[in-house]
Order: sequence, then structure tokens, then C-alpha cells
Amino acid sequence: MNNGKVLTLMEKIRLQQEQAIKAQELQKKKRERQRILRRRRRVAVVVLASLMVTFIYGMNLLFNDNSKSYAIEAPIEEKTTKEAPQKEINVEQKEQKVLPVTTEVSSTVETTPSKPSVYNENIPMPKEHQEYLYELCEERGLDYHKTLAVIQHESKFNPNALNETNDYGYFQVNAVNHADLAKKLHTDNSAFNPYINMNWGTYMLADLYSYWGEKGFTGSTLDEVVWSSYNKGITGFKENGHATAYVYKMKASIQEIDEKF
Repeated sequence: MNNGKVLTLMEKIRLQQEQAIKAQELQKKKRERQRILRRRRRVAVVVLASLMVTFIYGMNLLFNDNSKSYAIEAPIEEKTTKEAPQKEINVEQKEQKVLPVTTEVSSTVETTPSKPSVYNENIPMPKEHQEYLYELCEERGLDYHKTLAVIQHESKFNPNALNETNDYGYFQVNAVNHADLAKKLHTDNSAFNPYINMNWGTYMLADLYSYWGEKGFTGSTLDEVVWSSYNKGITGFKENGHATAYVYKMKASIQEIDEKF
């Protein structure tokens, strides 16, 4: 490789690293905006509930003055909040309840406790990457520890890993798949962007689990078939069977990951 090509590759890697840093900053700003929006919504709900309580209590006093007693039940309000990770949206529903009123009124406003962080300092990935990977695993039905083991075995947690067969990033996604994955998942074709790479890698794993699960494989056998297919492709597995060495190393990686938690 001549010096010009080396410089071009280094500049490309530097540019992609800068893009990854910008993506992280955008993710942080997005989360902060979402937290502020959720706080404002909770305040609005509390104020609305207080106004409803005051109105109901006043109506109750008015009816009592006319020698009539009524029990008023306020309607249940439903509030929807949205949290949006990259390209996909999760919707959580929360209820705000006002208890039935006679002569005294009480209101209960339910709030959702903050979700504990999944960050593990023993895993050599940034906190934001670990949290995003965990969200992807939850959404796609993947085992988080096994998915971490794939990354450890494939790239040693190096988001800029590139080998001689053109496999890129955390999940070592081969260049032949980049354009198709970018189109299918509506992402940029940027394999060194850690968020995009994690999106691609978890999609590929989930797709393999779905494919072989429909063929009747389950449990540890399903894991081995998926890992073998991830290593050599579905056709390669059908023609040559299990990737024995890869499966053995994956099991060792899972044991190492489990010991870190």
C-alpha cells in the first residue's frame, strides 16, 4: 500500500470518528430535550389535576348548599410519552388518576421511576454505546450478554476495527452487506459509526435467530447455528456445517462477559 492510500484511509477513519463523536453529542442533546419535555408534561398534568380537583370540590359544595349530595368521579386521563432511539420509537403509556369525590378530595399522580443504567465499567465500551446496544437487544429479542460476547470476539470492542477481508466496526460487518443494510434500516452507509454498526449487527443477529428458529432450532443448538451462520453465512453453514472453532470461542467469550457482571 503506498503512502497516498495510507493517508486516504487515515483521513477516512478520522472523518468517521468525528462523525461518531457528533452522533454521540446529538444523542446526548436528544435525550436531554426528551427529559425536559417529560418534566414539563408531568408539571402540566399535576397542574391540570389540581384545577380539576378544585373545580370538583367547588361543585360539590354548591350541591351541598342545595341540600343535595353527589359523588363525582373524575375521568381517567391517559398521557403518552415517546422516547426515540435511532430510527425507531418506543411508546410507553402512563395513567393519571383522580379518586372519587364526596366531601373530601384526594388525587394521586403516578410517575415512572427512572430506568437504572445498564453501564458496566468492566466492559470496554462507552456508557452511551452500552445503553444503546441494550435498547437494541431489548427491541430485537436478543440476549444482551451473548451480543456483547459477539462484539468481544469479533472486534475486541474496537469500533474502528477493520480486517483484511473488509469487515468493519464492532460487529465486523462485511462490506458486501453495507449498502443493503443501510437501505433496509434507513441509515447512512457508515460502518465505522458505532451506532449504525450496532444497529446493523443486532439486526443481522435477530434475522438469523428468526430464520433458524422457524426451522425448528431451539436453545443452545439455535445459538450455535446462528453463530456459525454469522461467521460463514447461511449458505456456508448449509454446505459445511457448524463453525466449530468460532462456536467454541463464542462460548468462552460469553463466560468472560458473564464474569464481568
